[in-house]
Amino acid sequence: TYFYPNTFAQNSIYPQQICPIHSSGAVASLTCTCDNTFAPDAAGTKCVCPTGTQLNAIGSMCVEQFSLTLNAPPGDLEPTSITAGNPNSTKAMSVFVKSEKTGLPKGGAVVRVVLSATPAAPLATLTGCAVVNTVVGGYDCTTSATGYANFKFVAPPVPGSHTITAACTTPLCVNTQSASINVVCPTGMKPNAAGTACVEQLTIALFGLGGEVMPSATRAAYAQVTKSSDGSLKSGAQVALSLTVVPDSGSPTDPSNVGRLLPSSGLTAANGRLPFVFTAPSAGGLHTITATCTNCTNVATDTIKVTGCPVGDLTDIPILSALAAETLEQTRLTQSLEGGMDGYSLLSSATQTAEQCLADKINATPVPGYKVTSTVRTVAYQRHLRNVWDKFVELKSKVASDPSIQQSCQMLITKVEGEIGFRLTQDPANADCNAALGRAHCVRHEPAGANPRHTQNIAFDIPLATVDGYRNWLGQQAPPSTVAQQASTCGLTWGASFGDPIHFLLLQ
Repeated sequence: TYFYPNTFAQNSIYPQQICPIHSSGAVASLTCTCDNTFAPDAAGTKCVCPTGTQLNAIGSMCVEQFSLTLNAPPGDLEPTSITAGNPNSTKAMSVFVKSEKTGLPKGGAVVRVVLSATPAAPLATLTGCAVVNTVVGGYDCTTSATGYANFKFVAPPVPGSHTITAACTTPLCVNTQSASINVVCPTGMKPNAAGTACVEQLTIALFGLGGEVMPSATRAAYAQVTKSSDGSLKSGAQVALSLTVVPDSGSPTDPSNVGRLLPSSGLTAANGRLPFVFTAPSAGGLHTITATCTNCTNVATDTIKVTGCPVGDLTDIPILSALAAETLEQTRLTQSLEGGMDGYSLLSSATQTAEQCLADKINATPVPGYKVTSTVRTVAYQRHLRNVWDKFVELKSKVASDPSIQQSCQMLITKVEGEIGFRLTQDPANADCNAALGRAHCVRHEPAGANPRHTQNIAFDIPLATVDGYRNWLGQQAPPSTVAQQASTCGLTWGASFGDPIHFLLLQ
């Protein structure tokens, strides 16, 4: 093939022709010839590779041109960890190489296929191609006479996004190809927290709760776990139970307000259930039970009401001190008195003298048991005793009219009985303090309300049995006498005149 040069150079006397790259010609010739494998372009000004060919790697000649196609059917795969031999974990793929010059398939072509993944590991694998040990995720696939190299993409055991990149190595191709494959958990499953496996998606529910129970009663219930995919029961699911409470009174962390769950965790049985028992506390309140399970997509909650006592709790002494506007010193005294402090030393000197006079009189008789049982009281302490008395009377009345509330009020009953010193079944005015109740105030009569004499350091109490014994002894003497008369000679007023026979008050 010949063409006229369009470029000349002057070299000495003779005109010299400069032929384009990839062509040659005689020095004195007026024509240039394209080198072997090259052809002139359409304008006849330079030598180029004919259609279907391309320069070799060093640019010295035209070689046959090839193109590459990567065939990757659409669709996601599942991890191989789901089931052994899972057909949804593999994908048949291929690469195809053909000549761009002739359009014919190219046999014996080597295509480098490289796999990568996000997260970075583990990678998928290919079967049907040779592993390239020097390239991470690399495989060499050789085409057959049909121009195809068939291979299989095998998903790893965990979810992830994978990229397949293909490029010809022998011969070179004019293009590269890539495809993406997502390995995802099947319906009804999800990646675990570490992203290392697919786990079943589960649903948890609570049964047997709701409504009301009496204090200290029990209620059998259960948590049930099912598979989200088909609703079937799930055995071996790890379940955890917890509860919170809004008490009718007091702190939500007070053990007397908080119920118990037994067990609080465990594995579901073949029926998908974890049975448990709720034990109500001794006090009323609304309990919320929460159930969770490993791989569950939800949290189950339900409530159960522990019936509360219709009688309110005792008022705490610090509150009574605040209501009485006590000074810090008075507040400390109130707390000391409640703790069992003997306030005798705080009585006025005149009251102490009068008390000693009465003690001498009674101790001079055969009547036993004389002692001072109550002396000084602060305003808040006096209100506390009145609060104890009022609760005792209210509980006694309500239980008498409706014995069923005794269970719901048992905690308060125990508390009030321990403070007043008598059982609900006893009449404080006609019974001895119950030693089985421990330290108690032994409140036999309704405490005074406003401005009680005990708060003024001029009054004290002695045991009722001692008073009754002394009264009987005095009545048997000749001439007979009375407790009021004997108390008066000591400068005291006997409280029987105002319904409190254990009380003695300094004459004013």
